[in-house]
Amino acid sequence: MPFTPFHVAYPWLLRLKFRKLDFAGLTAGSMANDLEIPLLYLIGQFPPRLLGHSIFGAFTLNIIFSIFLFWLLFKIKIQRIGIHGFEKFHITRNFLLSAAIGSLTHIAIDITYHEHNPTLWPLFDYFGSPINDMFGPLISNLIGNTVTIILLLAIARHILKKDLGLVFSNPRHAMSIITRHLNR
Repeated sequence: MPFTPFHVAYPWLLRLKFRKLDFAGLTAGSMANDLEIPLLYLIGQFPPRLLGHSIFGAFTLNIIFSIFLFWLLFKIKIQRIGIHGFEKFHITRNFLLSAAIGSLTHIAIDITYHEHNPTLWPLFDYFGSPINDMFGPLISNLIGNTVTIILLLAIARHILKKDLGLVFSNPRHAMSIITRHLNR
């Protein structure tokens, strides 16, 4: 279970290959699933994953959450900290499709690491997770976050032309280069 912002690694990898996908849609979509968690906690739902972590939710609720997240990142001017692609708030069909794809990548990763996954909700209840079932939640989270960090570093290395030192010496500038590249 990667830390929510780490979920961007997987759709960003897709963006490197499929340039027509919308960067803002993929990015917002990959994090939108977790916006349901605080809401479900408030109403006492446990585990706090339901519609937003289902395939059905990827095409419904998470589209709404993606638009909200895009608007929020646009409003706070996230580019000030080196994250580009949210300077103009414009919703297109491509944004909506890309948001759904980003949301589906989130679900695919969570299936691997979360012990409860409502992937096919409302048709079926929760499914387990292969890595969590094998190693338990602590080790599965460690594995998930490690794999995701390695993937993010590989994407950074690819875009920064092997100059990974920039990620550590000037992370804001590195993120600016990476997100500008992915947003072109």
